[in-house]
Amino acid sequence: MKLLKEFEKAIKQVGEVKRVWMTTFNLNIELVETYLLPLILHASSVEQKPRTRMDYEAMQQVLGEKNLEKNLDVRVFCDKRFVELNQNKRTALPVHTVVPERLASNESVKLTKDSLFHPKVIYIEGTNGAQLGAGSANLTISGWARNREVFSFVPVDDGGLAASIRSFFEPLLSHVGEAFPQDFPMPSGSSSQAPVFCHSLAGKPFLDQLADEKGEPLAVWSPYFPRDLNGFVEALLKERFSSVRLVPDLVQNQYIRTGWHENLNRLCEQQQLGFFLNPLTSGSDSDDQCAMTHAKLWKTPSRRAVGSWNFTQPGSNLVKEQDKHCNIEAGLIFHDSERDIEAYLGQPLEVNESRFASQALLDEESLTVPPTPPFDIQVFFDWSNSTYSVKGIWLGSEKPQPLTLALPDLAHELPLNWQAENPEGEVRLEDKTVKVSEVQALLKQRSYTAKLVENQYAGLIIELHTGYRRAQEYPGLKELFDAFELSGGNPTEDSAPYRVQDEGEQEEAGESLMATTVEPKSKQDQLSYFRMFSFSQHYAQTLESVKDLQTLDRWVRIRPGCLLELHKKVKARIKAEQPSLFNWFLVQEVNQLVAKASARNIKLGGEAKGPLANLQIKLPSLPKELSDVYREWLEEEYSRSTSEGAK
Repeated sequence: MKLLKEFEKAIKQVGEVKRVWMTTFNLNIELVETYLLPLILHASSVEQKPRTRMDYEAMQQVLGEKNLEKNLDVRVFCDKRFVELNQNKRTALPVHTVVPERLASNESVKLTKDSLFHPKVIYIEGTNGAQLGAGSANLTISGWARNREVFSFVPVDDGGLAASIRSFFEPLLSHVGEAFPQDFPMPSGSSSQAPVFCHSLAGKPFLDQLADEKGEPLAVWSPYFPRDLNGFVEALLKERFSSVRLVPDLVQNQYIRTGWHENLNRLCEQQQLGFFLNPLTSGSDSDDQCAMTHAKLWKTPSRRAVGSWNFTQPGSNLVKEQDKHCNIEAGLIFHDSERDIEAYLGQPLEVNESRFASQALLDEESLTVPPTPPFDIQVFFDWSNSTYSVKGIWLGSEKPQPLTLALPDLAHELPLNWQAENPEGEVRLEDKTVKVSEVQALLKQRSYTAKLVENQYAGLIIELHTGYRRAQEYPGLKELFDAFELSGGNPTEDSAPYRVQDEGEQEEAGESLMATTVEPKSKQDQLSYFRMFSFSQHYAQTLESVKDLQTLDRWVRIRPGCLLELHKKVKARIKAEQPSLFNWFLVQEVNQLVAKASARNIKLGGEAKGPLANLQIKLPSLPKELSDVYREWLEEEYSRSTSEGAK
């Protein structure tokens, strides 16, 4: 994959990566997670890629840690209607879906429910600068490996270029409820010869930036054309160009994706229109081994544009009539007066009616756009407090209908209510948050289902503060105790397995997809008083040695063997067993560790209330056969030792 090599080169040029923002029309999440994300994290070269669930979990752990430290922002924007939710999303990488009609139209671009979010842009920022990539390749395996595409990366060292990048991404971030970062770099330099980043959300229209003067010839590579190609070409000739040369992708190596019109023959005879083979092919009708030539390239005598612009009215953002709409497009326009237009054209392609697609072929090749739901919602899960939240707006013209959500780890469906219409004429969802007591399914299932009357719609969940996503845990208390004993109270984080394991490994082991929280009885019997008290002592010493709140937080709820994991395992054990003296001691020890962590938290300047407030476990009953005297002595001794420990 040549484009992957270029992406790796751009990553290396920016140094330590801080931001990677990517846009695409449709999305193959496997491409991003398997090939791009490892390069972003500097975890591999293009010759290496993650293969097992463990590889992805390890990569997510690095991504989460960088997210927690707020020094890496990686995200993807794509059209809401073209997200394939049956794909196996294996990391918490944010994927934001865009509804074009909710973005602001401008003087030259009209956005409606028929508009597509169509740009293919990659912005990479690091400690050594920034790179901007744009072209025709979607974030799909076809776009990066099978099709013939055009894509270019350029350094962002020009103030005008940086400003146009900001004007593109700022409304996208606002669309998903986020502010544009204040530390976005804005170079002071400026050059009249710098590439221009042209897009539909701001600035001069594409064709105005492509052609300085009227009466210039134009050459275009495009796989798609309007059904009324004749009318569109005549509009361009009338608007600004003297002639149009088209390099189509041929369906079945033979047919142009549009219908025939008598006037096309007239335009060709007058040399105002011409069709040519791609110069990269052998010169025959054979389109070599590529699945298709998906490239979009526009060339005038002084400019060359590579981007997402198809040779269509919505694609070129040419608005002539009130009912016309535009797509959201983007690309780079280069100063290119050295190469003639002919350099981008292959052999002339003789055309007649037989060269153009039949109605049946046009119907087969046409894009089927799924209907937009009458609402646009975003579902978030915040790992820092295990809470779902939902934001949304009603898009339909009819009265808002009741909406319910089915969410991972939530036993019941969540009803959503609509507010009254606000002064701007919008109907928004009422604020809704719900806390999840146990997070397991979300480790793998990252989508929700929205139910509206009899219809169902699915979407991706945006995961926040993924540094708090606990990826590892010990299979049982015995393994947790052993890890502390064998390491002298300082077990490495790689000593515990991942909570989500490879399906093949689990099938061999006969285990479920999620790690169990209660060990089998045979393992429970191996727990000894000595091991329990030794573990407690080591853990207490570890907590006492913590020097900052961030490290303490890791020991409370993030790292394997944290107090949150210990709390859940002990509670599960108490629930599964009859009252026992061992379990009574176990809860006492855990509660003392929680108290010690709370004291350490306050001493280090933390808030009194927080995750530690809910980690105390209710003391279980002592066995009935114990004498009252012994029962009282135990309670008195633990009460005394607890107070002395506090001192």
